[in-house]
Amino acid sequence: MSPVTPALTPAERSSDGPARTHPLTADEVVAAAAAVIAEQGLEAFSMRRLAAEVGVTPMALYQRFENRQ
Repeated sequence: MSPVTPALTPAERSSDGPARTHPLTADEVVAAAAAVIAEQGLEAFSMRRLAAEVGVTPMALYQRFENRQ
């Protein structure tokens, strides 16, 4: 995964989750993705699942990463 820009702002977080207190970094997204895959397998991984893990909308992730590769 190659980041397009480095961080998400609190305004870009999901309205379903708690407010983020800091910008989301590419490292945080990659770590969360690795955790989902390690815990549930690659088959369970999706951008929607990853977005829920880090507290942002799926589209916010796509603004930062071109794809899930």
